[in-house]
Amino acid sequence: MLDPVPPSSSPPQNITMVETIQVGSLFLNATANATGMIPHQGPVTFIMTLMINITNTGSENVSNFHAIKMSLYNLDSELFYTFSLHPDWNATISADETVTLTYRNEPTRVVSLIRPWEIYGRVLVSFDTNYEAIITTPLIFGIFAME
Repeated sequence: MLDPVPPSSSPPQNITMVETIQVGSLFLNATANATGMIPHQGPVTFIMTLMINITNTGSENVSNFHAIKMSLYNLDSELFYTFSLHPDWNATISADETVTLTYRNEPTRVVSLIRPWEIYGRVLVSFDTNYEAIITTPLIFGIFAME
């Protein structure tokens, strides 16, 4: 079990509030989509797609950028789930470049969420070997589909 990324001290209040943070020469924000499926047979699954938008305003490349893990919380900041992203996959963000990196978790078995949800994500990223940052997604709404 992964240690969770800490919850936000002030959770997002709507789906349009995209919080951009600056760390060094990078401006970072993230959005996410989630789906769930309740099949006729087999486990209930949860799939998350995460998009991290990165703008490098500096004059030098930023190396070794990677998203390590993401924790999902409800509006009371109760932990729903933490999953690993791709800590072994690195990207280089060229000087004066804007990119979007997309991550998707493996379908995850869940048992505690069988109703509509309002959750938000906290994403731990690192880059240039000595920087870490936590990005908060806007609210994510969803409901499990019945197969």
